[in-house]
Amino acid sequence: MLSIYFLRLLLTQFVFLKRAVGWGEAFMIVPWVLCIYLLLAIVGGRNSAPFGAVAGVGAGLFVF
Repeated sequence: MLSIYFLRLLLTQFVFLKRAVGWGEAFMIVPWVLCIYLLLAIVGGRNSAPFGAVAGVGAGLFVF
């Protein structure tokens, strides 16, 4: 899900923004966002709780 969100962020940054985003700005923002979400994925990956019904509903809502 983090990968999907990251790709959506890139699409938004380069396609849907009304103002022009320079490559310098893009190369400053994208690595920081990627680091934040990778850190969340690593920390979240240590959760030993099983993937239950609530998590399934949340994943479905995220994809929708």
